Amino acid sequence: GHEDTLFGIALKKAGNSLLHIDNPVVHLGLESNGRFTEKTFTGVQTLAKLYATGKVSRNDVRLLRFYFNLKSKGLGLLLDVAGDFLSASAKRNLLSENPKLTSLDIYKLVVLHNELKRMV
Repeated sequence: GHEDTLFGIALKKAGNSLLHIDNPVVHLGLESNGRFTEKTFTGVQTLAKLYATGKVSRNDVRLLRFYFNLKSKGLGLLLDVAGDFLSASAKRNLLSENPKLTSLDIYKLVVLHNELKRMV
């Protein structure tokens, strides 16, 4: 989780420019949806720790930017109230035969919210 993020930040700090390329991913079924979901959870936990320790800023990672944008609009309360339901629903979808990418985004957002709350 997020070693590539830290590497990219170090490159930028050293004055290097980064070029992001369109590199589509093909799912070959080598890993189960359950294992992928576990790795996603761990990755978001790591991201929350990196943010909490100042190793990444809210502007370094799209998920952090989106999360803090939602919070600035007062939608953190929605995650407090409906987060467990949203997370469970998203996880169910991720473990289904036809998972949706929006479920992955919702799952990561709720996990990040819960992890950051827990750290404060």
